[in-house]
Amino acid sequence: MKTKRFLSLAAIFAIALAFFACSSSDSPSGGGQQGGEPSSSSYVEPPPPPPPPSSSSTPPPPPPSSSSTTPSPSSTSTGPKCGGNEYNPSTYFCSGNTIVAKCGGNEYNPSTQFCSGNTVYAKCGGNEYNPSTHFCSGNTPVLKCGGKEYNPSTQECTNNIVFSFFTDTRDSKKYKTVDIGTQTWMAENLTYSPTTFNDDNGCPNKNNNNCATYGRLYSWVTAMQLSTAFKTTFLNTPDTRRQGVCPTGWHIPSDVEWQTLVTSVGANPGTKLKATSGWPSGANGTDNYGFTALSAGYIDVTSTPDKAYGFQTSGRWWTATDYDATNALNWAMADTSSNVLHYYQTKRNMLSVRCIKD
Repeated sequence: MKTKRFLSLAAIFAIALAFFACSSSDSPSGGGQQGGEPSSSSYVEPPPPPPPPSSSSTPPPPPPSSSSTTPSPSSTSTGPKCGGNEYNPSTYFCSGNTIVAKCGGNEYNPSTQFCSGNTVYAKCGGNEYNPSTHFCSGNTPVLKCGGKEYNPSTQECTNNIVFSFFTDTRDSKKYKTVDIGTQTWMAENLTYSPTTFNDDNGCPNKNNNNCATYGRLYSWVTAMQLSTAFKTTFLNTPDTRRQGVCPTGWHIPSDVEWQTLVTSVGANPGTKLKATSGWPSGANGTDNYGFTALSAGYIDVTSTPDKAYGFQTSGRWWTATDYDATNALNWAMADTSSNVLHYYQTKRNMLSVRCIKD
């Protein structure tokens, strides 16, 4: 049996192509074979067709999806700008076209305010100043007084102590006043001459010219504005405020109020409370608090005639507290002591009065 052979389409096409080429190359005038089978020398075996893709081959990558995003070059984030320049708004702010540092985390108006120590202050008359050493009074920076502000129109600063002023409407006498601790004292001895309950009063050293500087001296009942019966009667009201001879809004200090004053100034209170002049040489004080204690002395009326003691060597001041029926408590300073001394004395004698504010 003969085996049938089948040629692929590609092989048939290749044979036909070769046959055609061979036929076209034979010239009619040339010799050689005409028609018939192609010569074996002109036959070319066609190349095999390419193999089909293997199932194990890796397919080419698909084209980019229309939904994919191409990364853009990284961009630098920018903050707010001021006058064309960037700034950090957490620590700075923009004022006009100027970058300004915040003050304690707060913005402010540099045209009317300024920053000092993380605190915003208003300018004074359009100018900045040092708030730790100065304050603004009106439109003028003023040096603080001992580290404190005050009102230059009604107060004055002397030796770093702020003094205020009070006018006694009864005689138009103007007094300096001073704050010491929690108390406000007159910085001068009282000079008022009473017209009621006027038992005994006079001027230091029994010289009328001394009243203007050293103040007036009063018996206890005159200072307290009590009847003469209390020269020998125990009042015994230590906690009762007594205006006495002091002007309205002021009173005779109690023994406790004097004690408070002495305690508040600390060691060597006599030296600290005495004036810097008017005492004997070497006995003047430092007047640290503006109390300005003067050595008016006192007048002893138990002598006949009355006799002045201690002028320019000691000062004694009544309290509103009587000790017993005939004596009252007083506080004293002397040229020989740096302390403030505590005594009782007959109510008849005449001592200084220093008023304290209600």
